[in-house]
Amino acid sequence: MTRFFLFFAMAAAAFAQTAPLSFDVASVHTAAVVIRDPHAIAIHTSPTGVSMRSVTLKAAIAWSWSVSENEVKGPGWLDSDCYDVIGKTAAQHTEDEFRRMFQAVLAERFGVGVHRERKEMQAYVLTVDKKGLKMTETAAEGESVIAPMAKRQALEMKRASMAEFAGLLSRVLQTPVVDETHLKGRYDAVFDMTKYAQDMRPSEGAPMDPANIITTALREEMGLRIAQQKTMVELVVVDHAEQLPQAN
Repeated sequence: MTRFFLFFAMAAAAFAQTAPLSFDVASVHTAAVVIRDPHAIAIHTSPTGVSMRSVTLKAAIAWSWSVSENEVKGPGWLDSDCYDVIGKTAAQHTEDEFRRMFQAVLAERFGVGVHRERKEMQAYVLTVDKKGLKMTETAAEGESVIAPMAKRQALEMKRASMAEFAGLLSRVLQTPVVDETHLKGRYDAVFDMTKYAQDMRPSEGAPMDPANIITTALREEMGLRIAQQKTMVELVVVDHAEQLPQAN
């Protein structure tokens, strides 16, 4: 009998270790305020939760499956309707754990079902420049923030991961940006493009080339390099999703 209960206890402990993580509180609502700024960061993380404000379902899926929005394929409405989605926990978790937890929230509330595909396509690849990184890793706790700075063509980053920054670049460049920096930390930095936008101003009537400005500013200001090339990109294909989420 003692042996039986020992086996039972071991099995229960194993189940507890492999049981899926979940948020203590998760709420989903149609966005109270819709924000259409492509530079705005709608998703913020902290050690005890994730907050998505005025986020499209495409953006929520992209974050949850660790890809850029340009790597999510599905019906057009995924990129139009906006929602406020919040998940909170009492215990601290890693960002990877939160992503898996959000996959479960999206499946439960929106009926999201996806599969992955790998496809070779033209994309930008983000790496550390050969001259070295010019950003400082931060140990400060709190939500990640990437926000535009007033009266400057600049972004201020606080506690931001490279995956979040790559996602922002992808939205601006309208092309998948693959993070190959292998940087796992979070960083504080100012990404200031003001000088480069002025120095690289095209002749009158010619269109501005944002990719060229971003490429130069990334290298000189942050020690990052971005280059366009054919590479394997992992796509997340949405097989099913509901526009109207289940009530809280």
